[in-house]
Amino acid sequence: MTNLRPDHELRCVGWFKTVIEASLTIKGNYCDIWEGDNNYAVVEEFSFGLYPHPIREIWFKWDKDKGQYAEIEKPKEVANLINFGIG
Repeated sequence: MTNLRPDHELRCVGWFKTVIEASLTIKGNYCDIWEGDNNYAVVEEFSFGLYPHPIREIWFKWDKDKGQYAEIEKPKEVANLINFGIG
């Protein structure tokens, strides 16, 4: 969860067994993960092992008009960054 501002910290708010479950949680804004400021969210799928590298990423942006997250392409501001959830 982030808003992509340089002064905003990244925060992992959940860990799920499946990409589907994680995506539905974000799309449904469960437990108000938006919190009024987390305009972006990402689901990262990882394999097990040392120095994990994401298999895929699914990005979301808060849609103010619909009051929910919508799937988007990875923002250019973070195009060369990975491992948002586990650092």
